[in-house]
Amino acid sequence: MSYSNNPLLPKARAEAVRLVVEQQLPVAVAARKSGINRTTLWRWKQRWLEVNENVQLENNNRPNRKPGSKFRLAACTWRIPTASSRPHGCKHAVSDAVVDRIRYYRQWYNRCAVIVHAYCLREGTKVSLSTVRRVLRRLGFVARKHYNKKWRPPVERPKANKPGDLWFQRSGFRSLPLARRRLACVLSRAPTVMPEWQSATLPLLLRSVTGCWPT
Repeated sequence: MSYSNNPLLPKARAEAVRLVVEQQLPVAVAARKSGINRTTLWRWKQRWLEVNENVQLENNNRPNRKPGSKFRLAACTWRIPTASSRPHGCKHAVSDAVVDRIRYYRQWYNRCAVIVHAYCLREGTKVSLSTVRRVLRRLGFVARKHYNKKWRPPVERPKANKPGDLWFQRSGFRSLPLARRRLACVLSRAPTVMPEWQSATLPLLLRSVTGCWPT
């Protein structure tokens, strides 16, 4: 089974292991009921035994007797936590000696990362300023800044009665030069009653200036 960060996965492991431990079902049958592979369930059971290694599950006086759910199984931890995907080591990681020197200068002088970096270079510890800042942040000496965004009232969305209205209201006049904007304003304020030849040519002229039809 592939690695997953699902928070409900430990509970699913517990329910699958309970079929094997409490109901004494075979691993293949329990895996088929849980919808997983039998090898996956077998590994989950081994991890469950490691988690409950301090719990005595067998009765030496009565070896053929099943472990009771009131005493022995009640003390068990059923949920198997997901193992971390963090690597065990990295060849490019900062050495412990450098981390100790950064912690020492921070605690002794209580100065910023730039001053701590200068002290490290003066004593011969080769480390970059970004590494010093990262180590101080990891050790908890530097608190992250929280930018509080100011509340702004919501802007009402303009109404679009027909295609092209939103473009005309948002960028129709702003994207035009000053002379073309003035001409568009004059054309938009033209009287409604006009000769037929003007009423036929005015929409075409406004279309050529602003790029959209007049309202």
